[in-house]
Amino acid sequence: LVTAVSRAHESGIAIGDISGSTVLCERDGRMVLGRLSLGQVPAFGPLGQILAPEVVRGEVEAHDPAAAEAIDLYGLGCIAIEMARGTPPFAIDLGTGEPAPKEQELSGHGHEPPPRLADLRPDLPGELSDLVEWLLAKQPAARPPSAKEVGAQVDAIIERIGTGTRSIRVLVVDDDTPRSRLGWSLARRAHASAIVEIASEGTDAAHKLNRDSPDLVFIRASLRGVMNALELCMYARGLRVEQQAKLVIVGDISEKDVPAFAAADVSAIPDDSQLAEAMIAQVRAVAADSPRRRKPRSTVSG
Repeated sequence: LVTAVSRAHESGIAIGDISGSTVLCERDGRMVLGRLSLGQVPAFGPLGQILAPEVVRGEVEAHDPAAAEAIDLYGLGCIAIEMARGTPPFAIDLGTGEPAPKEQELSGHGHEPPPRLADLRPDLPGELSDLVEWLLAKQPAARPPSAKEVGAQVDAIIERIGTGTRSIRVLVVDDDTPRSRLGWSLARRAHASAIVEIASEGTDAAHKLNRDSPDLVFIRASLRGVMNALELCMYARGLRVEQQAKLVIVGDISEKDVPAFAAADVSAIPDDSQLAEAMIAQVRAVAADSPRRRKPRSTVSG
């Protein structure tokens, strides 16, 4: 299904309504898009309703070609939830178990957190739940950059499950959501077994460093807040772990901080046109190292 959406987008075709009413499932398990528009204007489904949050909130018009791809990506997230539990997000009133009134359903799409795939189907890979959560982001800019990228992430999950390769943990620390999502995507693309988490500020990153003992940490040089980039690196180096994480600063470092980062054995990569290739190379280099024993992941967080 993701491949079909990706190919449609590459051909300049918008879909608009991706739902149980417009997706067909054949007997051999293949999923088929049941209808397409004939151009860049999204097609309306049988209910004449596009449920992407930006449309529900009135921020964009459903027939706006510039909004088409982001609308379709949200639709992919909705169909994933529908496949997991049999009903789309927000279609059921959780208090009564009955179909939700249309106003309540629209309000849910526009403003409420979506259900998590991991809660509905804990047997599925956690990475798949993360991907669906990304697709269901309320802001279009916070969703994946393209259906092609979504397909690459799905392929990586399938490859990891099929090969049973050793997983590595990557932590991306950045207070800019679209930028951190891009880092998440690049790390997953670089290595099929990468388990990637995001932290939006230093204290959250410190908690995840202590809890998960990641193999590789990307830290935005301009990180601000209670704990800046240098302080976070110092904290990481002070942890008593079996093997220290590889720390990589992304962006420009001030001259006065260069010696401190060097003393903490922190690498740096510039935020330029080669950033994507550099991040992918860092992930693959860490993944190529010999496996190491990890401390058990605690089930209690403080």
